[in-house]
Order: sequence, then structure tokens, then C-alpha cells
Amino acid sequence: MGAATVMMEAGAANKPGIAGKDVFDAYVALSPQGPGEIFPADAWKTIHKPVLTMTGTRDSGLDGAWETRTEPFKNMPAGCKWLGVVDGATHMNFAGAGMSGKTETLTLKTIRAFLSGVHRGDCAPPAQEEGMNLQSK
Repeated sequence: MGAATVMMEAGAANKPGIAGKDVFDAYVALSPQGPGEIFPADAWKTIHKPVLTMTGTRDSGLDGAWETRTEPFKNMPAGCKWLGVVDGATHMNFAGAGMSGKTETLTLKTIRAFLSGVHRGDCAPPAQEEGMNLQSK
């Protein structure tokens, strides 16, 4: 529920009706849920603060294939939004389980770059890393 909680706090509409307070300067959601049991379609369209979302190409969930985890990024308005997709990463790799060394390294490096950029007021993403596709808007 970590990524769901992050998105609710950032202001995503949700089916339980939980209203976040949006008190942080930026948000990081690892393996966020797409539309389904928790979030309706277009749930993220009102999130305006910087957000980094990350998923993996084997990160399927209850609500569908891994691609559903890219929906929050696609739905948020532009403005310091990043999406990292780690090749071969599963949901549990983001929790540190399994063969997660590559995922952990890429995730930590990307989080650091994102938060440092937000702090500096520069949301330009770093150069692409081998094993991960990084998009921004």
C-alpha cells in the first residue's frame, strides 16, 4: 500500500474516498497501482507537484500487466514528472526481495537524482542508464 498511500497523499482521486493533505514538496511512488480496485481512471490528473514513479517490466499486479503501473505518470499533468521502467524488475524487487541488486541500484540512483533536482529547482532527468527507460514531462 506504500505507492497507493503516496498517490493518495499527493491528491489522487481514489475509490475509498481518502483525502490526502498534500504536505510534501515531492513524491516517490515505487510500483504504483493503475486504475482498478483503488483508483478510478484519470485519478492522477490533479497532481501538480513533482512525482517520480517507478515500475518494472515484470511488475504485474492485481489490476493487470505491468503497463497499468505507468498510468499514473501518463495521467498526471506535465511539470517535473518522471517515470522509470526497470528491465525485468518484479514488484518484489522494489521491496528488496529476489535478485534485486540491479533494481535497487537503479532505483536508489534515480530517487537521489530526482530529489536533488527538485531541491535545486531543476527537473531535467539524468542520462539514460543501462537497464532502465526513464521518461519525463
